[in-house]
Amino acid sequence: RVGTSGVVPACRTLDCVSVFALSCSEAQQVLDAIAGPDAEDPYSRSGNPVQFSPQQFKFAVPSHLEFHGDSGYAKLFAQAILKLRQIGGTPVEIDFAPFVEAGALLYGPWVAERAAHLEAQMDKMLPVTKEILETAKKYSALDFFKARNRLDELKQKGRETFKQADVIFVPTAPTIYQLAQVEKKPVELNNHLGHYTSFANLMDLAAVSLPAGMRQDGVPFGVSLIAPAFSDKALLALGQRFLG
Repeated sequence: RVGTSGVVPACRTLDCVSVFALSCSEAQQVLDAIAGPDAEDPYSRSGNPVQFSPQQFKFAVPSHLEFHGDSGYAKLFAQAILKLRQIGGTPVEIDFAPFVEAGALLYGPWVAERAAHLEAQMDKMLPVTKEILETAKKYSALDFFKARNRLDELKQKGRETFKQADVIFVPTAPTIYQLAQVEKKPVELNNHLGHYTSFANLMDLAAVSLPAGMRQDGVPFGVSLIAPAFSDKALLALGQRFLG
């Protein structure tokens, strides 16, 4: 929806330009200004808006929630669910496993796509980044097409979810780590951090992340509203109601 011309590619078939703003209304203004066809980006596209009511809607919540022992985040998410109900939402429990499986593919064969774009820059990278990209060598074309076919199956399961609910409602991250912790276990902890969101680009979904309070130690918490592609405006309208 927003062209990536001039953006350094990470995974070009999945890359999206995000908008960071102080309010949902400002984010919508920015999106209105930058969205549109991009002749220099072969993945640029347009589509019909996906709409739902921000006053009366169904939101899907995973039947099993993972916070990696972070009770503060668990409490804040429970409060966020209550708030969404208070503004007109009806919760629906879903099996989140297909979305987790799709997200895991990001560190599977899709690493090869990243390496294809960034191979010439390998020697300039942090050792951990270089190490991850070098795993691309172990994937064959056969591996990729098997993963691509599986992703299409998972997308179909995702479409079934959106027959039950208008949006998926999840923590943006299940917990938070210090930089030193991530440096010691980069892949494992990044997978933890992306547990609720890594699938979104792979499954062709739109998402809005919103602030949703602070832990007692002052660490911020966020939630994400996720829905089919081209639902950005509806998500932002709902996000604005959530933020009050």
